[in-house]
Amino acid sequence: MLSVNKFFEEVSYKEIVASLVEIMAENFEDFAADQARYKKSLSWSEKELAEGTALSVEKLVNAIDQQIGSTILFSYFLGLKANWDHFIDPIGRTFLDVDTEVYLREDMAKRLPDYQNAQRTQEQFYASLTPAQQERYEDITSYICHLETVGPKLAHYYGYLLGNQLFPRIIPGYGEDTPFTFQYRNILENYLGIRINQPHN
Repeated sequence: MLSVNKFFEEVSYKEIVASLVEIMAENFEDFAADQARYKKSLSWSEKELAEGTALSVEKLVNAIDQQIGSTILFSYFLGLKANWDHFIDPIGRTFLDVDTEVYLREDMAKRLPDYQNAQRTQEQFYASLTPAQQERYEDITSYICHLETVGPKLAHYYGYLLGNQLFPRIIPGYGEDTPFTFQYRNILENYLGIRINQPHN
């Protein structure tokens, strides 16, 4: 499993998504098939859309990376903030008491400028396809959905772990709530059906 630092060593959407893809490839057996279908769809798109299309496959891929990366970066920040909030009010209600779409603020994530711009690019690309090509685009959509379903959850967790590392250095009196951290990890592992190794610095 990648470390917290490795997961976000560069704040580039392409690098963020590449880190996520690496983690998912290591931990989810069904992800490789999704990724293979995604790459195959992009391959036929390169050949069939090479002439006369307003949007290139490269622009589509960049838009996908931008959209997913934007959501992951937002979730990472929320995880860091959740750690801070728990430190400030250790006996109050926590994010573990609500559904994931609530604490991940999915409604707000989809209103981020980079997310919306990327969504428009994808919609324009899709609109330029023939009906037959649009059917084959479903493999691209499935891949995006897979990343968008898992990515923010992992990013929030890694953001929370970053707080355990960062806050003792910058906040007097901060102490990691180790039982809560393990509780969070166990809940996420059970939800995703994977084993999350403790990251190394």
